[in-house]
Amino acid sequence: MITIGICDDEQLLREQLRQMCREVFEKEQLEYQILEFASGEEVLAYEGDKVHLLFLDIEMPGINGIQVMRSLEDTDRIWRVVFVSSHQEMVYEAFGLRTLGFGVKPVKAEQVEKWIHITMKENSENITLECIAGQEKMHKQLEQIYYWQANGNYTYLAEQSGKTLVNCSLKMWEERLATMAVVRVHKSYLVNMNHVKKWDYDKVWLTNDEELAIGRLYQKKAKEKYLEYVKKSALGRV
Repeated sequence: MITIGICDDEQLLREQLRQMCREVFEKEQLEYQILEFASGEEVLAYEGDKVHLLFLDIEMPGINGIQVMRSLEDTDRIWRVVFVSSHQEMVYEAFGLRTLGFGVKPVKAEQVEKWIHITMKENSENITLECIAGQEKMHKQLEQIYYWQANGNYTYLAEQSGKTLVNCSLKMWEERLATMAVVRVHKSYLVNMNHVKKWDYDKVWLTNDEELAIGRLYQKKAKEKYLEYVKKSALGRV
């Protein structure tokens, strides 16, 4: 079952989005539930089932949508976020780890259907990486890894819970992750672009507040790959 959340301080807009979502699921005969939130505070207080897709207004009294997104980045309560706003110029400010798209009010039904389908596809394909630490086989979700750090013929996987040393070289990880949102920024680091908070020509800041250097030999190619990723994400994974 897919859970949809709708957060907007205007009841009419919540009702419109609810109806568009309902039509998508009923047309395809899929199980679903829709939750409504009238404020950012209600979203942050929510402790129920995982919300696979949250339609989130930006401009609301109290905690705004951008603040809500930042507060949710290190949790699994919300899978993906689509921002809705009357101000298209805010699209890049709304970009973050969980951002799927940006819709200008009034959002169109075909946009809602597209975002729901993308969410369902990505949720079903949530990539799990198999790796070995010593003699122990383990599975890590790609989205939970901030970066990969070389350590000789081994690699540290950096997650919120700490670093795990696994039996695989950084070069092998780079080849294995070539088609994913991962970029080589240094001879010692691969970075998960989903976790990039800020990018400069010689440094990258991650959502866990760590700062990594970008090697001189990697600056041009890494920046190009990151900008392509940002463009694709900002357009709602067209």
